[in-house]
Amino acid sequence: MIYEPLDCQPVFLIGAARSGTKFLRDLIATDTNICEIPFDVNFVWRRGNEHYPHDGLPAEFATERVIRDLRKRLPRMANATNGKIMLEKTVSNALRIPFVLKVFPEARLIHLIRDGRSVVESVHRVWDEPTPLHYKLKKLRYFPVTNFRYAWWFLANSRNPTNRVWGPRYDGIDDDLSTLSRLDVCGHQWCHCVETALRDLKSVNEQNTLDVRYEDLISRSETIDSIVRFLEINDDEGIRHRFSNMVRRGQDDKWRGCWTNEQMEGLQKIIGPLLERLGYGAVSLDTEKHKTASSN
Repeated sequence: MIYEPLDCQPVFLIGAARSGTKFLRDLIATDTNICEIPFDVNFVWRRGNEHYPHDGLPAEFATERVIRDLRKRLPRMANATNGKIMLEKTVSNALRIPFVLKVFPEARLIHLIRDGRSVVESVHRVWDEPTPLHYKLKKLRYFPVTNFRYAWWFLANSRNPTNRVWGPRYDGIDDDLSTLSRLDVCGHQWCHCVETALRDLKSVNEQNTLDVRYEDLISRSETIDSIVRFLEINDDEGIRHRFSNMVRRGQDDKWRGCWTNEQMEGLQKIIGPLLERLGYGAVSLDTEKHKTASSN
């Protein structure tokens, strides 16, 4: 298929939900040459494939019609023209990188990884929080009329915090929700997103990808340097100034004291091997720091 050239450079932030992609998007978008889509737009990516049971859309699902629609709709949502960067961060894209690259073969990808314990704590905490009405209405403004079925699912899912699915829908998440604790499902969600992205990024030209650790992002200026070089940003003063105002260190230990030893043992079985492979170390048990009461 011959792609019609875009007027902008597409850049996608890839990462599990609550890995810091919003923080990174808002930070990078400080630059005036970068146009961001200000929220996740999974409903746009799913257009034409609404009935597929999970978000890991195979590359062959990117038909000519889907490709034309996405290449037109996303830059328009970002108002990205005249050579500027279109910046987008839908977290479900971690499960479908080949699909994303079939639509946008010229894209650059920044893969953000964060300690799974911090991610799981954050996802588990916000899962049951109701979606603000103004946020739902803002997103619904951008729903394609022909995608009304997904819009209906989105509203029904967000109105039922007890049974709703929050974040990327990996293959098997519905079955897991019926048999596992919510905490364990959060662990599986992180693993699926990170492992799938790591696998699929191996086949991407390394010149078009950048790996970033969240912990390095908030603590090492060299990480900002690498992002600026990767995006070819000439004036990074605004980004560095905003970084100094945005960063809040000491937030990644919230998971300590949240769970019982039994819950921690369960998490160790799920996320422990990947944590160690990524260099974060195993899930540790500390009876003085973990609750004795049970939760979801």
